[in-house]
Amino acid sequence: LRWNIWAGMTGLTALRNRLIMGHGLKLVTSQCRKSSNGRKGLMEKPERSIMQAVVDHIGNPRTTILKHMNREIDLSSTGIKQFLKDKAMEKIKASQLPDVELIKIIGPDKYAAHFVLDRGGSVKLTGQPDWISANDEGYYNLPESFGYDCKLEGINLKDSTLMYEGLESFRGLKFVKTLRLSGTKYLDDWCLDRIFGIFFQSLEHLDLSSCTGFSSKGLAGITRLRKLKTLKIDKIEKDDNFDLTLILLEDSLPQINILSYDYLKSALENCNLVGTI
Repeated sequence: LRWNIWAGMTGLTALRNRLIMGHGLKLVTSQCRKSSNGRKGLMEKPERSIMQAVVDHIGNPRTTILKHMNREIDLSSTGIKQFLKDKAMEKIKASQLPDVELIKIIGPDKYAAHFVLDRGGSVKLTGQPDWISANDEGYYNLPESFGYDCKLEGINLKDSTLMYEGLESFRGLKFVKTLRLSGTKYLDDWCLDRIFGIFFQSLEHLDLSSCTGFSSKGLAGITRLRKLKTLKIDKIEKDDNFDLTLILLEDSLPQINILSYDYLKSALENCNLVGTI
């Protein structure tokens, strides 16, 4: 008898919970429907279940997996090359993601110095006349600790595979005056925007020669570098507005010296053209 009473109470409790949950779901559905202001939403119909709403929103998981497994695979030479290229790009991106916890431990200057040297670049520290780079075996010497008298002052990553993800390793650098990125093939407008945002307080010399991935639109943001004195920008792919962007740059930053053979040649041609009028 006691068991029957207990079972009956348990059954009533379960039934009560089911009724409450059902009522709550209908109430939530109703509220979502009222707050949609007449627009069709995820839970427009009260009679639909939560599972049905999820399936309608993201698709049936089984169907999604089958579509992924049955997708066409390009086994041509072009397709295989593209697949290997994408995998290589993913590997490079993953290798350049910053270690946030390590940055907190050793500081942004020391972390950035190791980041640059590990990728075949060189760095310059305050108070030291020479640039530091790794030897043929990949070894290099850095101070044990970076303090007020030892900060990262120069970065040289020419001909490197630096990407947008890798620039995050430079956040927190406040004393970098020289940045050499000539021949960096993955440097695009997004990278320039991040560079200008990170080094706007200190950068004085910037080398973007032989970088073909950015446009005049991305370069226009260089006016944020208020202390910039030298811009080396030669052997690049220019668009129609490139020379105009450099002219506006000289107006915004009067102290800047633009080192570009193409720009100088264009300016001389314009001067000769004006002289003949």
